[in-house]
Amino acid sequence: MTFFKIINKLTGRGAWHRLLNSGMNPAEEDGPEMRHPCGFFLPAALTAVFLCAGTAWASAGTPGWMVLDRIVAVVGDEPVLLSDLLMENDLGLLEPASDRAGQDALLEPFLNRLMIIREVGEAGSFRLSSGQIDAAFKGYLSRFSSREAFDRKLQRWGIDEKEVARRLAEGLIASLYTESRIRFFVGVLPSDITREYNDNPGRWGGRGINEAWNDIKDFLKARAFQKEMDRWLATLRARYGLKIIKWEGDNGS
Repeated sequence: MTFFKIINKLTGRGAWHRLLNSGMNPAEEDGPEMRHPCGFFLPAALTAVFLCAGTAWASAGTPGWMVLDRIVAVVGDEPVLLSDLLMENDLGLLEPASDRAGQDALLEPFLNRLMIIREVGEAGSFRLSSGQIDAAFKGYLSRFSSREAFDRKLQRWGIDEKEVARRLAEGLIASLYTESRIRFFVGVLPSDITREYNDNPGRWGGRGINEAWNDIKDFLKARAFQKEMDRWLATLRARYGLKIIKWEGDNGS
């Protein structure tokens, strides 16, 4: 990863808004837009920070420096910023992992999507129709209390509808591609269902095997799907050189 990759990431559309507003409370949907009095000096300051990005600067005890953002992971040569996670969480574009807490709950699904989209790009054979994208965007807008509330979110983070639609499309592509790729490896035989029922009769509430058959089948398919998913993601992490960056004092929150 080069320094210029990092600067390009931080100076893209809406980057300054994300840096300045990443500390806002995500629950404040109708909150005021925040502005920073030193906004004109941010590009120079940010360049200086990343030219000399020593861990000492990230320490809360270092006088004279303010942490504007953090690189929380690197996928190949692409940095992932903490502000990206906070923005997507605030906009409702990211579903936190149920088995993680704090920052880690946001980081895992974000990185999984990023790696899957990379593989899709390499395969070059998975596309969405305009109707699928329009339907996804319409469903997304319905989560907001009003169009004005949605527009305030965009203004807060300094992005536009096209960027939201792009991220929604990536999420949908990742989901559909995962289903089509993983389901091929997932199968449940009648003997698997019988074995599960005999090995764990208490799990099925005293029902007979015929009555519990479909539930057992769904349970085994979900377990097999997750196992294959974990194996695939481990392969992607190795292929793309995923690195998680922990900062001093990080506790996952």
